[in-house]
Amino acid sequence: MRDRDNQRSRLYAAEIVIRKSQSKKYAKYLNGSIPSCQEYVNAILETAWFSRRWLVKFIPVASGKGARGGINGLRLGKWARCEAVILHELAHALVPRTTPNASAHGPEFAGVFHYLVQQVMGKEEADKLKASFKLNKVKMNRRAIPKPQWISNRKQEAAKRFERNQALDNTASIVLQTYLLRAINSGMFGEVGSKARNDARRVLRIVKASN
Repeated sequence: MRDRDNQRSRLYAAEIVIRKSQSKKYAKYLNGSIPSCQEYVNAILETAWFSRRWLVKFIPVASGKGARGGINGLRLGKWARCEAVILHELAHALVPRTTPNASAHGPEFAGVFHYLVQQVMGKEEADKLKASFKLNKVKMNRRAIPKPQWISNRKQEAAKRFERNQALDNTASIVLQTYLLRAINSGMFGEVGSKARNDARRVLRIVKASN
């Protein structure tokens, strides 16, 4: 069950301090259009720090009135297509309604929002937001931020080797199928109905099934 959203107005007031800020790294993605906002969100989702915490591959961005964010995507009015508001709505998408005791703009949401600002807009803007949270009596915690899932170098190399070997196996199988089919059609295994030809076709079916 979710708490009452009694922190909403205070959080909105605190957020004002970063509304006009813009990170240099992501500035190229934001020109006020929905496609550029989608590119901005895509770029964040593709970063290592994000993908190690959230198993989210795509969040759609669409035009709308005001600003809304959730698991089904973000809707942004023209005034809302700035970095701070997009990160605010993205935080809504990352704090699901199933989170225990999490109100829409509660401490868990504030923690995720602050974390996104820190990672995307930088430490200076994150510190400004944190100070504004304190001034406006906005509580925050990081309980809704998943722990990073680290993959060791050994596991990464093993995964790459497996993918390479699998690709080589698939290529070898395709080559074998091609030459075996040509040999059958050319009569190398005898006429239709012969034991050798039937055996060759049986092998061809096995190779195809294993690919």
